[in-house]
Amino acid sequence: MLSRLELTHDRCIKTVLPPLLDNIPISINGSLTPKDLFTIILGTSTAKLSIHSIGKQYHNTPCKTSMRYHLHKIDFDQLIENNAKILLQSSHKTLDSSKKYDLAIDYTNDPYYGEANSVNENYVIRGQAKKSTNSFYSYISLCIINKYST
Repeated sequence: MLSRLELTHDRCIKTVLPPLLDNIPISINGSLTPKDLFTIILGTSTAKLSIHSIGKQYHNTPCKTSMRYHLHKIDFDQLIENNAKILLQSSHKTLDSSKKYDLAIDYTNDPYYGEANSVNENYVIRGQAKKSTNSFYSYISLCIINKYST
């Protein structure tokens, strides 16, 4: 029987951090580095925490105001442009073209209660009413299932 592969905080950060550093340029003055910033954000998200709880959960981390300040420096259009590079960079090392893989695809419509405007009009879709709204942020998640990885 195959052992179950568990996605840990460390493994997630190890996989996701290099593509972020390679594809999202961000200038930071002071002792905080882009690697520190992304590591803290990834650690916070994998622990299902928010930026508000960083100082309460971790020692020697920047305050939430500093984290937000640096995150706002990331250009959203550049992030969208580099999205494919970020998502595919680590998978190129994972996938072997001589093997078969199962793919798990999840199509999600998250209810959106605000108004569509010039900032979000490309991301908000209209659909069948659900939870008192017809507007949704729609996205697709793809998971590559590698049964024989350890």
